[in-house]
Amino acid sequence: AVLVGTDAPEGLRFAGAVGSGLSLRERRELAGYLEVLARADPPFAGPVEVAGARWVEPRLVAEVTASSWTDAGRLRHPVWQRLRPDLTRLG
Repeated sequence: AVLVGTDAPEGLRFAGAVGSGLSLRERRELAGYLEVLARADPPFAGPVEVAGARWVEPRLVAEVTASSWTDAGRLRHPVWQRLRPDLTRLG
């Protein structure tokens, strides 16, 4: 699964994990991108406890759909749609 966040005034806010919707080709492509963006600590504002997580710089932007938001501010039933290279944050 890919851990995702949304922009918030305090920084990047953790929004959940997305595993559905990624094809094998997309998984391989995304793994290559994420390998280059590795970092030691979480990029999210506030603590995020996810066992076995590998953290990356938050440079890529993805389009994700979900049925709704939980009361805790997490995506409910998120589904990966695609990377958005037009919105990627390279700088």
